[in-house]
Amino acid sequence: MRILFLLLTMTVGIMPQNIISENSLVPTSYNELISCVKAVKNDKLNIILEYIAQSAEGRDIPALLVSKTKFGHDKNKLKVLIFAQQHGNEQSGKEGALLVLNKISSGKLNKLFDNIDLIIVPQVNPDGSEKNERRNGHAMDLNRNHLIMTEPEIIGLHKLFNKYLPEMTLDVHEYFPFTEDWEKFGYIKHWDEQFGAATNPNISEEIKSYSNNDFLPYVKQRLERNGFTFNNYILGGPPNEFRMRHSTFDINDGRQSLGILNTFSFILEGLNGKDAFKDNLKHRAEGQAAAIEAFLEFGAKNKNKIKELVSAERKKLVNSFEGDKVTIRMEHISGNNTLKLKLQSVLSGKDTVIAVNNYHNSFSKILESAKPAGYLLPKSDKRIKPFLDNHGITYSEYKPGRKDKLYKYTITWVDSVELEETMIPDPHVTKTKINGLNTEEYYFIPINQLHSNMLVLGLEPQSMLGVAVYNEYTDWITAGKDYPVIRIETK
Repeated sequence: MRILFLLLTMTVGIMPQNIISENSLVPTSYNELISCVKAVKNDKLNIILEYIAQSAEGRDIPALLVSKTKFGHDKNKLKVLIFAQQHGNEQSGKEGALLVLNKISSGKLNKLFDNIDLIIVPQVNPDGSEKNERRNGHAMDLNRNHLIMTEPEIIGLHKLFNKYLPEMTLDVHEYFPFTEDWEKFGYIKHWDEQFGAATNPNISEEIKSYSNNDFLPYVKQRLERNGFTFNNYILGGPPNEFRMRHSTFDINDGRQSLGILNTFSFILEGLNGKDAFKDNLKHRAEGQAAAIEAFLEFGAKNKNKIKELVSAERKKLVNSFEGDKVTIRMEHISGNNTLKLKLQSVLSGKDTVIAVNNYHNSFSKILESAKPAGYLLPKSDKRIKPFLDNHGITYSEYKPGRKDKLYKYTITWVDSVELEETMIPDPHVTKTKINGLNTEEYYFIPINQLHSNMLVLGLEPQSMLGVAVYNEYTDWITAGKDYPVIRIETK
């Protein structure tokens, strides 16, 4: 029996039949999912089915746009994007999304659409899902591809985002707590649902504050009222053996890549099973659905606050000034707090509170870079134009200004450094003014645009989060050669 709500036989205005009745179910197949999304209907809502891309193996990836009018036409509505199952062996996000679509079809969530317009992508990685494998058909981890964007699934997702610019987004995953080191420790993480807010230090502090102080307490209360346990998403450990922190700074995933555009952006991590394909899938799916509903409810209740906050913070990016600082190297560090963490005993199955002393909930700024007036990127590099287009970055032909000064970096030597438990290249550079550059051979990328902070993080040679740390771009940081990105400065 499948988590499948039999929309195949549904007609307008008739509630679909939900047949979830067992604790261990086989996940919905790709063909069943396509049949389901095609049949989603509600005579009170305007529901449009689009396909945002084809997967690496040629499967269409569906998105449903749900509105009381037409998606995005009512400027007073909050635009929301939810996408699930970037990792194919995390089945419950897709199933939870289907359960939410079931409620949308039945009319149980109609009231939400007085205040929101919703895009829901129930399955980003159909190839991995069919094999119950983490990666896509190109053996790529899609949730590590949001910066260089080589994979069709992620390109399609970002083009969808760029088309509508939703203010609020949710990336739905599962976490796996049953690792050898944790089980040897004797306790494991065992919360039904973990929500994580954006953490990169260059994302609006106002958005992060509202996320942590208002949103997270709301969904905690909402989930616990419905019988599901909650935690503020945490990584690392086991406690007091290895440090614990609230996720990563990297902008190559679904949450931070949209958060760096000053979006009200989150990750949701449901509890996986030891057998990810079937263990307790009913409960896992229902927990994900409850979390998604709580997310939507918060958006609907607070749509004016979220819209105003995101609009104001995005304007700051579009109106960026040359010289504004962007943190390009950073590290989680220990704060003043000891975290009290409720974990489950491996032996008894009971909850125990553990004091986490190596709780790294603060960060240090290791290296900053001042924003230039813009960048020049070489047209001869065939990776550049797709990179710009896929991200929706504004670029044009370069028209030199009277005050423009051009600078290049030269890579003198390359070391390596460990930051955030990852070894990355550590290029040492010199910066020199250049004259006589044939600027017709370059694209001009102004800094005053929505992708302002992302550009600095992605293009500066010493950024720990830049394209140059990826295997596909290691030729950019060759010792003794010029770095291909040119800075334009006017001051």
